[in-house]
Amino acid sequence: MKSNFAKYLPFVLPSIFSMATLNPKMGVAGQDAMHELSDVLNEIKPADGDAKKTSIVTDEIEEKEVAIQMLAVFIDELGEAYIEYVPQTAQVLLQLTKFTANDSIRTTCVSALPGLIKCIKMKQGNVATQEMFNIAREYNKNIFDAMKEETETECLCSQVSALREIVLECGAGFLSNEEVQELGTSGLRIIDKSLGRIKELESIKDEEVEDEDDALDEEDLALLKEEGKNEYDLQLCAAELLGSLFKTHKQFVGDLVTTLRTQTLNDAFNSGVQKRLKFGLFVLDDMVEHLGPSYFAPNDYMVIVQTVCKFASNKSAALRQASSYGIGVIAQHGGESFANHSELCLNSLNQAIQFQMTGRVNEKKEKSTQFHHARDNAIASLGKILKYQKALIKSNAAVYNQLIGNWVSLLPITHDTEEGALQYEFLGEVVVQEPDVLFAQDPQGAVSQVAKIFAEAW
Repeated sequence: MKSNFAKYLPFVLPSIFSMATLNPKMGVAGQDAMHELSDVLNEIKPADGDAKKTSIVTDEIEEKEVAIQMLAVFIDELGEAYIEYVPQTAQVLLQLTKFTANDSIRTTCVSALPGLIKCIKMKQGNVATQEMFNIAREYNKNIFDAMKEETETECLCSQVSALREIVLECGAGFLSNEEVQELGTSGLRIIDKSLGRIKELESIKDEEVEDEDDALDEEDLALLKEEGKNEYDLQLCAAELLGSLFKTHKQFVGDLVTTLRTQTLNDAFNSGVQKRLKFGLFVLDDMVEHLGPSYFAPNDYMVIVQTVCKFASNKSAALRQASSYGIGVIAQHGGESFANHSELCLNSLNQAIQFQMTGRVNEKKEKSTQFHHARDNAIASLGKILKYQKALIKSNAAVYNQLIGNWVSLLPITHDTEEGALQYEFLGEVVVQEPDVLFAQDPQGAVSQVAKIFAEAW
């Protein structure tokens, strides 16, 4: 029904707003009066401001959370048809981004805010206006204030992602130079603090205990591992936030790029830690995609390309995937400068494609899926080289014909459906525009392969 459902909102929303604004009560031993739950928790919270917040679940809180989730669904599904209720919804959500009693409510509220910006933009014909910018700034300020008090890493991830989505939705012209510097500095600070918390987690594991009863059991170690994973996920969210600044406010990110290249990325790549290496590749991929080779001195850009390529044969599937994706970005956005790196990029992709799955990886579904995603990205990047650097590769007809044949033989894409759709579209272009290249050497075999690819794709 989607937008057709909008006519029922006047009958549905009043009760949902009532549920969402419900203030759960809590009694304190020795006192007769009931008080709002958030007020009580604020009174009894630890003196250490960095201590984890207590997440409370009661019938009233569950009812409140369900109502907020319903609002989030309406925002996403109804789009501009929800515009009449944006102000009231925003008032509810903005008041709950610091809701002390429950981290799930905080997460849902902040995650819904970018959707309100999308509603406004859709109503304006997908054109960003100053009025929309002002509303977005109000949301960003609220999120910034909430981040200062937030202690749950998963909530921080949602807050950083919300900032990123708002920046991308507003696009170029949204932020001033000063605001870009503030967001960039905030992103770097988030990364540094997260690394500090990871060190604390590692020190807990390495801590000597006086008594066996104090030793960490499997459940304790699993919890520490999960907290560490959440911290690395937060760093990737911060990387994506920085990437949104590269994309939308390229003219203001010079100082940020310098800090990243001379400090943050050096530390990440020198660490040897897989998840930090992945963070580094994410940032470099975004630099290439959104800033391009002309942004850097030739030698500096060469270092970026070499760094991306050297992980194409890494034993970590996550790093091979990030590297392979980055090579495709280098081809797509590298322009004429790609000629200086074409041999390195093609050799690196060949290594990624030929990388063999081990028995241990094959036995684990999650690891096997990661392996195939990495290989899919390598195949897709070969296709991107053929598409976006056609003139360069075609300058040697024999090489071009061979690469086209190799690429088609490696299809279909089996796991990364998004990349697969782009590759099949390009394959359709090749079939229509260059049948002489595709079907010259082995017409029957090529027809069978193309038919197989499209059959499996659809």
